[in-house]
Amino acid sequence: MIGALWLFVPIFGWLLNMGHRIVMTHKMQHGQPSWPSWNDYPALFKHGALTFLGMVQYHAPAVIHRDGTLFAEDKVVRRALLTVFGQPSLWARLWKPGLSQEELLQEIPKARGSYYYKPADSWHAMIRFPGDTRTSPFPRLSLSEIASGADLAGAFLLVDTLEPTSPSDFYFTPHSRIPYTNPRIAVHASILDSVLRDRGVVIAPIRVDYTATLVFASLAAAATLWLSPTAATAATLALISSAAVIAFASFGLFGVWLRLVHPLSAVVSIFYVVMPYRAILEYRRRWEVQEKHDLLVQVEEMKGNFLSLMSHDLKTPVARIQGLAEMVLRLGGLSDAQKDAMVQIFQSTESLDKFISRILNLTKVESRDIKLDLRSKDVNQLLEKVAEKLSFQAGQKKIKVELREEPLFPILIDPTLVVQVLTNIIDNAIKYSPAGSVVTVSSREVGDRVEIEVADNGPGMTDRELRHLFTKFYRGGRGLNDETKGTGLGLYLSKYFIELHHGSIQAFSAPGQGTRFLIRLPNVQEQVLRSSHV
Repeated sequence: MIGALWLFVPIFGWLLNMGHRIVMTHKMQHGQPSWPSWNDYPALFKHGALTFLGMVQYHAPAVIHRDGTLFAEDKVVRRALLTVFGQPSLWARLWKPGLSQEELLQEIPKARGSYYYKPADSWHAMIRFPGDTRTSPFPRLSLSEIASGADLAGAFLLVDTLEPTSPSDFYFTPHSRIPYTNPRIAVHASILDSVLRDRGVVIAPIRVDYTATLVFASLAAAATLWLSPTAATAATLALISSAAVIAFASFGLFGVWLRLVHPLSAVVSIFYVVMPYRAILEYRRRWEVQEKHDLLVQVEEMKGNFLSLMSHDLKTPVARIQGLAEMVLRLGGLSDAQKDAMVQIFQSTESLDKFISRILNLTKVESRDIKLDLRSKDVNQLLEKVAEKLSFQAGQKKIKVELREEPLFPILIDPTLVVQVLTNIIDNAIKYSPAGSVVTVSSREVGDRVEIEVADNGPGMTDRELRHLFTKFYRGGRGLNDETKGTGLGLYLSKYFIELHHGSIQAFSAPGQGTRFLIRLPNVQEQVLRSSHV
């Protein structure tokens, strides 16, 4: 048997020590060699010890320990006994064969993964199994192959049965709990491999557990508090997955056992505690916002009703004053001073009437109470009407309103609203143009659109003013100190009225280069007829 060294082991087999290579062999049903008798074992043990160690060192048996009443109570083999009642076990003796018993007992606490368990008065080491015993990395040989001269140089030889004859010959491991799957000899080989290579499983210190719990709890709290509910749920699942991946990688690559109970419990607990709390805060916040919104809606409605009533009440006396002033001017017989006074009264009442009309339009816009009264009209006729209406104002500043009209077909529009838009645009061009300049108004048909362009030679506007030009109550950089009167509603209403027709209005300007407004109205009837209400 290649100078076989017989040692007494509690697996009814033979152990050959020829290095750190482990070979398993199993007994054959027929023609197997004869076994030593019980009376031969002491002499064989003494002979093997003297040959192998040069001395006789007795040791505790290499008992396979199942987790039972002291540990997990699931009958799984996880630990190797390095000492039993103060005596080194066979595994410890094979790990450090040249040491005396006292020296070996001092070295055992230094073994990787070893720890002292006081209730059992023994040192244990967590076994790092090389894998599933069904795919064991250890070679398997029959006794006939050994007898035929198999190469066993530098190997530990373990001998036992692989036949499922008795449940006591098989064990549960962390890799498999299927009965009759993990034979005793394979478990012994795994324990021997773990001990000899000093690669036992190390349980991470408790401070690592506390640190991991703190880190994962902080991340979970931050995600739950600051992210949306969907993102917080995804982040929580990602934290759980990352903790599992880190733990498996640490165990598989380095043999370090990280406790996951505390970090995962912290993550899940924080999610289920903080998320309802956040939901309550979010509900309260939304309730407060809804309350403020309802209050603002009521205030806005009251403001609209007030403005509408006041505007109607003001419009009648203003119209009466304007009519009387116009009648006095027509009758004549006034001195120049009286005539100038009546003209100022007429112009002031006209400005006030425009302001009241815009306030009324604003209340209709905000209440969505405007409906299009579509009629087939020629845009050129509306331009001429507006130009004639503003001729007196243009004449006072000696401004020429030049019409450049191309022949157009009538299109469906609300003439009242379009006239208001054209009046606002051309009136602004006259207001802000210097005396003696020209305001150009042109019309043309481009594709399925009718374009109206109004260009002046005024001071122009900056990019910032252009961005806010169509905002309600915005008057640009001029503000309240500007001598040119205005409400800041004309362009806001103009944009709304044009978009109500499914058209568009744009402004182009630069400081010192005047301003150009471009209005586009659709001339396809169906586009407007489909949505004639707001």
